[in-house]
Amino acid sequence: MLVGEFERAFFHLCNPHLHISQVRIHSLHFYASHGDILKSAIRELDSHNDAFGASEWLRTLRQMDNIILLERFWKWVGRRETAKTILKFGLDLGARPKFKIRAAIGKDVSAFANESRIDLEVVQKTIMGFRDTYLGSGSVVIVYKLDGSINKAVRLCPSGVLDAMSSEAACASVHCDDVRTDIFHDHGSFIAKWLDKQKAYAKDPFYSFIGERLVSDDFHKVSAAINELRDRAMHKGDDPESLRLLYAALYYWHNQDRGICRSVSLEVNKILEDQVETIPSPKRKAA
Repeated sequence: MLVGEFERAFFHLCNPHLHISQVRIHSLHFYASHGDILKSAIRELDSHNDAFGASEWLRTLRQMDNIILLERFWKWVGRRETAKTILKFGLDLGARPKFKIRAAIGKDVSAFANESRIDLEVVQKTIMGFRDTYLGSGSVVIVYKLDGSINKAVRLCPSGVLDAMSSEAACASVHCDDVRTDIFHDHGSFIAKWLDKQKAYAKDPFYSFIGERLVSDDFHKVSAAINELRDRAMHKGDDPESLRLLYAALYYWHNQDRGICRSVSLEVNKILEDQVETIPSPKRKAA
């Protein structure tokens, strides 16, 4: 185990600009090439499972083969016409888009297995084993639930889509013309909240609708969206996504008219202050 940990620490020392999830992906490939070191690391982590971060890394190592296989497959698919077909089905308003997406992926499994010289049954089971597909905001997000909280996620979207999750620190990206496939580095706690957000947006289209209005250049649309978020936050109670969108409007909405910007900021600040005041303060324990 020490050899594997020293290798990871040395790699990160030589590449301090990399996010820890990028370093872990490098470590997985190192362990994949050194089976004896992998077995030792799993055995050692299993005996110290209560150490900070040990349980998540242990589960990741146990799913290493599946993670690397999925990474290879989606980098391969992301350069093919299949990527464009998947995104087309995801954006299409026709019937059963998720079924069409699954069918499009299934058509490429055999070709990938042959080119990679991997057993078809193994490839079929892993590649077609995804459970969740989230459609919205002009993208298709596919999530593989590998082991408890360990997830492998990929996103197909137009190349022009830029956000925090499209950075090199978050994913490896490949292109097919104007379609980009993002293969996310993290499989655990770092990406969990983003996946929860995808689930919430898929369950309630309200968030996507309001999010689009919040970035409008029309002040009246922005103001109406803020009012809807205020009403929702007040009446629904525990709604962290509405509050997150309000904070986003406070910090990221801009207009050339300083007076309009100030008006939006004051409106959002007042709503957030009201929300803070409604949160009950913790009771003090009696001495």
